[in-house]
Amino acid sequence: MMPTTRSTRRSAARGPARATVVSGAALPRWVWIALFALLCGACGNDDDTAGAVAGDTATTSVPADGPAPDSSGDTSTTSVPVDDPAPDSAETSTASAAADDPAPDSAETSTASVAADDAQASDAALAASALLTAEEVGEGWVSNGTALVFPMDIGLAADVATCAPFLDTVFEGGNDGAWSSTSYSRNIDVALSSVIVFPSEEGAIAMVDAMASDEFDPCWADFSEVAVMQLTGADAVTYESVAPPQIEPSGDRATINALVGTLTFGETPLPDSCVCAVEQVGRAVVLFDAAEPVFTAAARRDVLVRAAERLGEVVG
Repeated sequence: MMPTTRSTRRSAARGPARATVVSGAALPRWVWIALFALLCGACGNDDDTAGAVAGDTATTSVPADGPAPDSSGDTSTTSVPVDDPAPDSAETSTASAAADDPAPDSAETSTASVAADDAQASDAALAASALLTAEEVGEGWVSNGTALVFPMDIGLAADVATCAPFLDTVFEGGNDGAWSSTSYSRNIDVALSSVIVFPSEEGAIAMVDAMASDEFDPCWADFSEVAVMQLTGADAVTYESVAPPQIEPSGDRATINALVGTLTFGETPLPDSCVCAVEQVGRAVVLFDAAEPVFTAAARRDVLVRAAERLGEVVG
């Protein structure tokens, strides 16, 4: 049986703007600053002002060293260059804009996201193409498309305590594979299959190794109870892991898990079983499940060989 922003809110509390009170009227502080600037401008020499603006270095007059002049003499002054804030201000503004402008990073992120989506869509198409046809499953079998697909999604698995260690390697939505699933039927017999194409071979290997571990057995039994109940609408479902039949699977890596159990509809219990084969070829994995009586050992072996071959042909 097989099949499946962070938002940052920033707030600032601002109090009322300061005001200066004159003759009972409140004037904002910036009004007085503007008036002061106008007065200063009116008192200055026009030629000096033009020179300061046109020059590269601004100057200011400060008293020269020496004794203080008498009241009748002129005050001696010397011009001392001071830093012109205009270039620094422009450079700071440019640097600040460059640091704060998210456009390049945003564009790169958007491009990477589109590329990732394209790759996922491409892998999903490969997964669908790598599913066995009904004729490859065997004589008399028909494809049901996406009907009766086994739900391998992480939403179900997350509620199964024994599956916690396997959420990000085995289940759809947890691992980073692109999934495609189908089912086949022949009279009352049903077979289920999924193909998962990963971005790299490491993900495919991790999935098969996880399902081959002894620790996965209780997860698979517990998860199958939940998934089969959802798939069939049974009133009660129980499974336990048993030794699988002696079938040599195919592929680069492979494992077979087996379950026996009971589905209860109303007052009627029905026996059930599953031989669940998992094969990896390159960066792809195929799952093929059917009850034990549905296939002889030889017939099941033939299907698994064809499934592995199809992975190699389609995914490479």
